Amino acid sequence: MTPPIPFTWTTPALLAGHKNVIRRDWLEEEIAGFQAGRFAWACDYPPQAGGAPLAVIRFTGDPIREPTSQLTEYDYEEEGFAFLERFSFSVPERFFPPREFFHIWKSMDITLWVLRFEVVELTPEGRRLVERLFKHTIMA
Repeated sequence: MTPPIPFTWTTPALLAGHKNVIRRDWLEEEIAGFQAGRFAWACDYPPQAGGAPLAVIRFTGDPIREPTSQLTEYDYEEEGFAFLERFSFSVPERFFPPREFFHIWKSMDITLWVLRFEVVELTPEGRRLVERLFKHTIMA
């Protein structure tokens, strides 16, 4: 398995099945093992910060590099931002609301690694968090 990937504030979208891509500024060495068909732990936070594995994900494609200036509405959905916005999940204070963050990200025109994935299975901790997060929310 490859190193764990923290999803931080997008964790609710991941657990609800509304996030299947992640963009990061990984180093070449960090991304080397993230090929299609490989598995990784999806965590809420980095393990060194006390993060817990919440799901097993499988990469559905090899990592590619894409400029943020080419982001589309489809990417907004795939990143889980539309889900977070629709269900009013809170965004950390140091971040902007999802739509505003997306527009700033797009205007920065930086090239990031893009990983597409599917959630294979939730861990027991992931299932407990789903129950707490979505107790009163209908997942659509």
